[in-house]
Amino acid sequence: MINRKKIYRAISALLISGSLFIMPYASAEVYNADGEYTASKYEMLENAEQRAINNAMRHAQEQIKIYIENYSREKNLKLLDDEVIAIAENVLKFVENPTIKKDSLEDGSIKISAAVKIEIDDADLEKYFKKSLSNRLQIKSRFESFRKSNEEQEKRIKELEKQIAAGISTAQQEEYIKSQFANEDKIFLSNKKVNEGWKMYSQGDYKKVFEIFDEAVNLNPNNAEAYAGRGTTYDDLKQYDAAIADYNKAIELGLNSSWIYNNRGVSYMEGLKQYEKALADYNKAIEIDQNNVFAYSNIGFVYQELKQYDAAIAEYSKAIEIDPNYPLDYNERGIIYYDLKQYDKAIADFNKVIEIDPNDISALNNRGLVYHDLKQYDAAIADYSKAIEINPNEAMSYNNLGWLYVEMKDYSKAIIECNKAVELAPNVSNFYDSRGWAYLGLKDYENAVKDFNKALELDPKMSYSYQGRGKCYQEMGETEKASADFAKAKELGYTE
Repeated sequence: MINRKKIYRAISALLISGSLFIMPYASAEVYNADGEYTASKYEMLENAEQRAINNAMRHAQEQIKIYIENYSREKNLKLLDDEVIAIAENVLKFVENPTIKKDSLEDGSIKISAAVKIEIDDADLEKYFKKSLSNRLQIKSRFESFRKSNEEQEKRIKELEKQIAAGISTAQQEEYIKSQFANEDKIFLSNKKVNEGWKMYSQGDYKKVFEIFDEAVNLNPNNAEAYAGRGTTYDDLKQYDAAIADYNKAIELGLNSSWIYNNRGVSYMEGLKQYEKALADYNKAIEIDQNNVFAYSNIGFVYQELKQYDAAIAEYSKAIEIDPNYPLDYNERGIIYYDLKQYDKAIADFNKVIEIDPNDISALNNRGLVYHDLKQYDAAIADYSKAIEINPNEAMSYNNLGWLYVEMKDYSKAIIECNKAVELAPNVSNFYDSRGWAYLGLKDYENAVKDFNKALELDPKMSYSYQGRGKCYQEMGETEKASADFAKAKELGYTE
């Protein structure tokens, strides 16, 4: 009976952990850079100051290009084309707040000078290069889109400055200039919000991130990246129709990036189970970027859901070939091998995940399940216990350990572990089912029936709970109830 043991799945459009190398020490380099910006009297001063800081940061980024390139060579890390500035954008940190100096000019404009002191830390570079290839491509894509928007805005502002320099002769002309600068200020603030939203995204507070992206959309309804960000948070909030609508809008506005199609595919797949549309989006993502590991992974997941296991294995294997340090694909391929009872291959894949990330509780639990089925109980206990040590709040690890003790007929220990699972997640049917079988083993039929009842309340299709409750009724002499439960268990597919 394996239904109460959970295989851990981790398909995600955005999230991955991993470890490529361990550095014996970390060092930091500090850089100073200056930047200027002259703001007309029609511009928002706060935005103008940020433009000056941005110009200073550009100069700083240019300074550290050689440092990043040398670092990557020393660590034998392959940089993507034009990735250096995107890396700098993600790892540079202010050592102190930028200093701003403002000088008023005769024509009413203001010259703003910004000085920044920033550092780049090897530890932060290490974290960046730990990201999967697809994550890095996504970061690079976002940065390039953000940079393109800023460059386009700079051109528009220079054109406005030319009009001002040529002279403003009418009130109508001045109103036009004011309105154009006001619009550019909104575009600038919208881009700033998008950048802020993505930086906060990794913290997992999706409601807060949603508010930021929503504000970005309201500031500039033509900001494709703002819709993409809001769509992603809709997805995380499980509002899939709204997510798809925002992805559609982003694409309509010209965001033809691999990751946007991948993410829309996830909404079709996970939220709406519209697998054909999901596959179409994943294939479009790969057409745009053949290195999009997430797209291959997600195609594999669709085939896995459709029980087309050979096709799923092929897709996961393609993803692994592109990025051999992306643990999710090993984990998912290992799940298929487990389902196919190809235990040696499953263990090899789960071993690889743990090699990449020793703290991956999904792989530890999954490897524990394989050892469990092979009746290598000591090895299974070690894996479940390690998972609990890493994350004491992961209920399924306790349940897996509890069910193992049921099979070992150590029912008292089983109840202790199942109690922890129920305490942490009181609405999961499997946990009550496992504890019910433990009570049944102890001949505590009253508590066993209570747990089977709760399991069936949460999931009326739990065949094992009908079987377990039937055994209780049989031992309690309630033969009619027992027969009814045995029949229901069989109807739902129960097999010994």
